[in-house]
Amino acid sequence: MSFIHAKSCILEFLLMLGTKLRYITKSTQNELDYLKIGM
Repeated sequence: MSFIHAKSCILEFLLMLGTKLRYITKSTQNELDYLKIGM
């Protein structure tokens, strides 16, 4: 039981991490586009 619970916790953590990474890369891409427009 606790093993399954730990597994789901890890899965949730990875999901959150993936969402955060996607958000960071997205904002970085937006900044790069903004710089391109600025140039």
